[in-house]
Amino acid sequence: MKVLLQKLLLLFGGLVISTSLMAQKGSISGTVLDADGNALLDVKIQVEGPVKAFALTDAAGKYSVTNLMAGSYKLTFKYTSLSEKVVDVALAEGQSLTQNVTMSNDQAEDEVVVIGYGTTRTKDLTGSATVINEKNFLKG
Repeated sequence: MKVLLQKLLLLFGGLVISTSLMAQKGSISGTVLDADGNALLDVKIQVEGPVKAFALTDAAGKYSVTNLMAGSYKLTFKYTSLSEKVVDVALAEGQSLTQNVTMSNDQAEDEVVVIGYGTTRTKDLTGSATVINEKNFLKG
């Protein structure tokens, strides 16, 4: 009787563990394009939610994030010179979600500030140097 009880407990414990291990994980994938429909290489995708992850797009603009638990996620797409794009998605257990994104250039750079500091002796200087005051700079 004692051996039978041990076997039943072992079987029940194995079923509980295997059921939790078999919980299906989901994935999010898609393509990232610019406003002209061109694929973007090396877009950084940050995934925040029950699981945190990162991904980069390939040469075709495709990305994939796997092994995600069910829940709500915030996807942040970042690419140099284009506006950051944030997308909220809900992922069901075992779901493979496709989330395509088009990034646009909404950022307008109104001004560029360049500041340089340095000292050197003129005899060590190769080339030329000049000082531009505000009055001459604003003339164009």
